[in-house]
Amino acid sequence: MNKRYWIFLFLIFGIQISFGVVAQSEPENITAVSPSTIHSTATTTYIIQFADPPLATWMQTQAGGGLNFQSNTAVSYQNTLAVQQQTALQQMIRTLDRPLTPRFRYTMAYNGMALQLTGTEAAELSGLSGVTAVYREQQYELTTDAGPNWIDADDIWDGSGTPNNSSSKGEGIIIGVIDTGINTDHPSFADVGGDGYNHTNPLGSGTYKGLCVSTPSLCNDKLIGQWDYVDGYWESGGAEDNEGHGSHTAGTAAGNVIQATITAPTGYTYQKNISGVAPHANLIAYDACFSSCLGSALLAAIDQAVTDGVDVINYSISGSSDPYNDPISQAFLAANEAGIFVAVAAGNDGPAANTLSHISPWVTAVAATTHNRTFTNALTNLTSDTSPLANITGQSITSGYKLAPIVYAGDYGDALCFNDFVPGTWQGEIVICDRGQNSRVQKGVHVLSGGAGAMILANSA
Repeated sequence: MNKRYWIFLFLIFGIQISFGVVAQSEPENITAVSPSTIHSTATTTYIIQFADPPLATWMQTQAGGGLNFQSNTAVSYQNTLAVQQQTALQQMIRTLDRPLTPRFRYTMAYNGMALQLTGTEAAELSGLSGVTAVYREQQYELTTDAGPNWIDADDIWDGSGTPNNSSSKGEGIIIGVIDTGINTDHPSFADVGGDGYNHTNPLGSGTYKGLCVSTPSLCNDKLIGQWDYVDGYWESGGAEDNEGHGSHTAGTAAGNVIQATITAPTGYTYQKNISGVAPHANLIAYDACFSSCLGSALLAAIDQAVTDGVDVINYSISGSSDPYNDPISQAFLAANEAGIFVAVAAGNDGPAANTLSHISPWVTAVAATTHNRTFTNALTNLTSDTSPLANITGQSITSGYKLAPIVYAGDYGDALCFNDFVPGTWQGEIVICDRGQNSRVQKGVHVLSGGAGAMILANSA
């Protein structure tokens, strides 16, 4: 299957299933520093942008085109940027009359560096020759249906939904996931999936990126690279996922086909096949977030993903409402110019207007706007019920329950279902428990012990 066509399909079916105006609340806009607006003595991270374009953008302007970042021309230009940055750094040190050590330097998708500065210092540096903008680092939030079958990804897997009936499950595609890291020993990211597919490393077997160069055991032919941009600052070392969000998004995008066994609190178990949208794709994990994400680390991850030559960037993180004055958005523009498809999460808010988390025309904001999980109310003949109960949205592990009488646990001495009921109290009735004091799972276990067939949780407040 044509690689570019698969990336287009990832565009359609990628992060969160379908398009729509639902989004994470916007963080405070990133704006350039000016002497008239900011004067402070507390230090924080600022991102300095220099005048010349980053390598990915510059390569687009060269005669003959092409994006060979290892070419002599590309290496020469990147070296030029590095020399210019060092010269600018020395100028900034002289201007502020104190040492400066960049937290990050960027040359591939962005031309700049991240420095610890006071607001007054940032304003002073913004006037230097060659500095086009100084941005105060912003903090972004992580954003996170039924899965591949609901979005018809299986039509891509078997070829029935593609041109020429060419099937694909992402073979040969490298997806870079910028998030909280990855659970390296999870079967979703193993070399051999539950369907028996043995991944091929497009870099060559045993050739990896980032942390896996020095510690090859962290990677395999599926997970071919790991990078850590929060080590020593906000969490323990390495790209291991301390939050779970990164493993979740990576599994959604490219998790292996696996058969999972789920055990309910009652001891009931069942098996379920689980798969990412592109289960045979390769992954590189960029650990740039902890419980939230800082702009300097995100920018470093994007810069590295372009360097690594990924085909897709998966970015389930909030964004800015002003992409033309936002380092992250500008880095994504350079990634787009490098031929990388950038899939970003539309966010968790909406559906009101102006709630989309990413509005850049060079990225694809993806969200879940449709699903098949509305439970239509089927309860009837409830005592004192004056109007039909509302439908609810959710998903159940088990199938629906049969028609049965509805009884109230309060009539049996325990309205909250706080304790086990005596076996034989019921013979399959549906029991109503009041909400409060103990968990709904515990309530269910307690009525089950008394012979209930199902439970309704009632909000009595």
